[in-house]
Amino acid sequence: MTSASMSYDTPVLVTRTSRPKLNGRLIAGGIGLTVVVVAAVLGPLVAPYDPVGLDTAARLQGPSPSHLFGTDALGRDVLSRLLVGLKPSLVVGIAAIVVAAALGTVLGVLGGYFGRWLDAAIGRALDLLWAWPAVFLAIAVVLVLGPGQSQDVLAIGVAELPVFARVVRAITIANVRSAHVEAARSLGASSWRLMRRHILPFAGPALVVQFAISAPEAVVTGASLNYLGLGTQPPAPSLGSMISSSQEYLGTSPSGALFPILAIAWLVLSLTVLADGLQDMLDPRFGAADAVSASGRRRSHGRRRRGRDAMVVGGHDSGDHVDVSGDDVRLLQVCDLRVAFPGPSGDRVAVNGVSFSVPKGKTVALVGESGSGKSLTALAVLALSPPGTQVTGEVRLDGTNISGYSERRMRNIRERRIGMVFQDPMSALNPVLTVGHQITEVLTRHQGLRGRAARKRAVELLELVEIPDPAHRIGQYPHQLSGGTQQRVMIAIGLAVGPDLLIADEPTTALDVTLQAQIMVLLARLRDELGMALLLISHDLGLVAGAADEVNVMYAGRIVEHADVRTVFRSPAHPYTQGLLQTVTDLASPATVDLTPIPGVPPRLGSEAPGCPFAPRCPLVFDRCRVERPLLQPVHTGQRAACHLAEVTSPVAELAR
Repeated sequence: MTSASMSYDTPVLVTRTSRPKLNGRLIAGGIGLTVVVVAAVLGPLVAPYDPVGLDTAARLQGPSPSHLFGTDALGRDVLSRLLVGLKPSLVVGIAAIVVAAALGTVLGVLGGYFGRWLDAAIGRALDLLWAWPAVFLAIAVVLVLGPGQSQDVLAIGVAELPVFARVVRAITIANVRSAHVEAARSLGASSWRLMRRHILPFAGPALVVQFAISAPEAVVTGASLNYLGLGTQPPAPSLGSMISSSQEYLGTSPSGALFPILAIAWLVLSLTVLADGLQDMLDPRFGAADAVSASGRRRSHGRRRRGRDAMVVGGHDSGDHVDVSGDDVRLLQVCDLRVAFPGPSGDRVAVNGVSFSVPKGKTVALVGESGSGKSLTALAVLALSPPGTQVTGEVRLDGTNISGYSERRMRNIRERRIGMVFQDPMSALNPVLTVGHQITEVLTRHQGLRGRAARKRAVELLELVEIPDPAHRIGQYPHQLSGGTQQRVMIAIGLAVGPDLLIADEPTTALDVTLQAQIMVLLARLRDELGMALLLISHDLGLVAGAADEVNVMYAGRIVEHADVRTVFRSPAHPYTQGLLQTVTDLASPATVDLTPIPGVPPRLGSEAPGCPFAPRCPLVFDRCRVERPLLQPVHTGQRAACHLAEVTSPVAELAR
């Protein structure tokens, strides 16, 4: 393949912040190609002579007023044959690239999206095609299929296919686990819709540039096939056949081969300059950063696969169970949830024996430092764990065990029962779709609304989350919105399914304190008005103080304390909870009071050690903490903690003695 083939490490797309700027190469290449296209279209109409008419008396004449480009060995006018022969040469080259782009896009997106054996099979087939020079592979295909323009198109398309497939595959892999794709998947989007609406748009600019890069090679390959007599058949003219029939007369009458060669050179040069101009315009690495933006992040997941590992009921008996019974009705019940990443040295456990519940119409918070397993817990509940993870445990929704549900049934749950608000809305929102399109997509799939009805409902949802001028906002792209407005849009999308449970994963990420307060007030209002339950994930205990009814504090993949929000703030039982509270700003405290950070860092993923995982950072540690892991046990009415010190000092322990 040509050395000019593109290879994108990250997908590139044109943003709507400004129109792409034209450049000199783009204009020059466009003009050159326009000249060829006009000549090819009008050539049969303006040709001065019959391109296949013989005149033996005028054979091998040089350029003259009667024959501007001279004549060939059979007395045929070279200019007339050139004008008529441009069209098949141009059509074959462009059509072949269209075939290559179409087939390559399909193979690339399928391999990148589904991964595993399908990706391996497609990759080996592409390697086999890539091992052959394009012209040799095209000749081999034509020898099998026979000569002709249609056969040439297919042959050149197959020869050019691998580069398109690799470009699309790279972009698919970079986006398949991105936040905006995960957000669409959590709302029930099918694999076909994810590929078509949320991944392939990122490949558009790269395909346009690759199209222009590959077109010159396709034109040359097509001319080579015609030169060998494997393309357009005589007496119909083509550039390659004109060169072939005139080569033996180069010494006496070079015009018969010279002008077709110049025409091919003009066409190839125009396409090459056009490709350079397109690359300058669409690729920020070549100087047009104000007209483009890089989207998505490269993620090295090796072989990728879609779907989730089935959750196995039973799991590991950790003993860390939160009481999920009670007078109120529990909408969500999670029992002994375990999420692990298999490795050569054993499983790296990220979530270990987590149990909690969410009552209907209430807010339950999962709180802990980054890396404590909060988000992985939420993704496991939705059956959206990263590829390769092993998930065990039990998840019940309204008393029904959904742990063993198939992907199709879980998609139905995500479509109708559980909504998700992902952290970092700039990543979770699709940058190539308008806000209105992303909301109406959910409404069309889940509620069957289309056209004006879907647009009206989208405006209502934006009004519900208190976005000003919603009729104007639905036509804007995510990058045109402020951070707070982006987060409100994410909440609106989560509400579009009419969920019984809304999971809000760090809904105030990167927002200032004023916007944080507004978002939390909004979530509380929506919970009360819509009668839904809310699972709130945050690293900030102060943030959930006025919003949550119950709090589960997580550390190192385990719940270390559970209680109602008042108890957690008034009498925290676990030293880790106490440490988190000491990092919360209290406006009632004197300005001279310093915040006290928790010393040390959380344990690394998979570093399971004997004793309490918080012991290396705990100011109250004693010998038992280092050798025996504490279980989550009652320390007060409605309060549980996984702490040896709390076990011996709690009112429950006093009563037991």
